[in-house]
Amino acid sequence: LMGCNPAWNSDTTLATLDRYTEDGRVCTIPMDGSLGSRGDDFYTACDRVVEDVKAAVHKSSRCHVGIEVDLDAVAHLPTSAMSPVGFSLEQARWFVQRLASARFPVRYLHIAEGAPALGPDGNRVVGRATAQLACDFITARSRSLSVR
Repeated sequence: LMGCNPAWNSDTTLATLDRYTEDGRVCTIPMDGSLGSRGDDFYTACDRVVEDVKAAVHKSSRCHVGIEVDLDAVAHLPTSAMSPVGFSLEQARWFVQRLASARFPVRYLHIAEGAPALGPDGNRVVGRATAQLACDFITARSRSLSVR
């Protein structure tokens, strides 16, 4: 899960995510500035998520992986909670490409919270950002599957 900001989520949601993170069901890159308890930079945090997911998949053959990108976490993108701070679209693309190209069973990409009506020329901006993330996912998965 990319972009979970503790300030924007309920205590119940955060407690659920903490529980799921502890038992290996969810790996997150938070958007609170810390990038995890280790204070990793963005790219190190992405690599850590890949390693955590690999470990979870290795533990259980029933493990299914999905990539969740909350567009609220991308700076300046028209969303329901548009913000001047957050990840860049390039970082979001890198996150999707990195996870989609990993050699574990990625089942889906979910792109949430885009709100084209909330920004000037929002339809084009949100549409292009969403299309680019989807193309990055498809391309990276295709390459990953062809290498196997």
